[in-house]
Parts: sequence; C-alpha cells; structure tokens
Amino acid sequence: MKTIDFSHFIEKYIAGEMKDDERQWFEKELEGNGSLREETDLRRQADLVLKSQDVLSLRNKLAAIEKKKKEEKFVPRTASKSVYIKYAAAITIIIVLGSMILLTGKRSVRGDLI
Repeated sequence: MKTIDFSHFIEKYIAGEMKDDERQWFEKELEGNGSLREETDLRRQADLVLKSQDVLSLRNKLAAIEKKKKEEKFVPRTASKSVYIKYAAAITIIIVLGSMILLTGKRSVRGDLI
C-alpha cells in the first residue's frame, strides 16, 4: 500500500490555497486520521509562532530606529551650544582687544600732551 505524503496538502490547506473539491477531500482525511489532524494543528501553531516572531522582529527594528532618531536629535543641540560658546569667545576677544587699544591710545595721547 502506498502512503501519501501530506506535507504539501497540509501547507496548502493552512494557507487556504486548496480548491473546493481538494479541500473537501482533505477535510475527510482529517476526520479519519488523527495523526494527520495533529500534524496539521502543529503546523498551524508553528505558523502562528513564526508570524508573531516576525512582528516582534519588526517592533525591535522600529524601536531601534526611533532610538537612533532621538540620539541624532540630541547631537544638534550640543552643536548649537558650541556655536554659542564660539560667539561668546569671539565677542570676549573683541572686547579685550578693544579695551587694550583704548587704554594704550589714551597713554600715548597723555604722553603727547606732557
């Protein structure tokens, strides 16, 4: 007696890809064959687990992308602070140089008057 390899039929049944007559035949086989029913249920559960793993993987990827975006947003803020520091340093240098010029200019003027 020849045994039938039901793997192909199980996959088509779970995916809903069987034609009506083929589906009716397979459902009759399921009613009469307990091990086939168990195998079909096991594969259906495995498919659900794999789908949920895909969802979890997608969620993890999205969370990583969001974390990366938040870190990128933080960097420009620090860069803008360094720009302010550069401006403050430039203004300070201008004030110091201006003060030095004014102070040395007054001394030379006083020297000419005396």
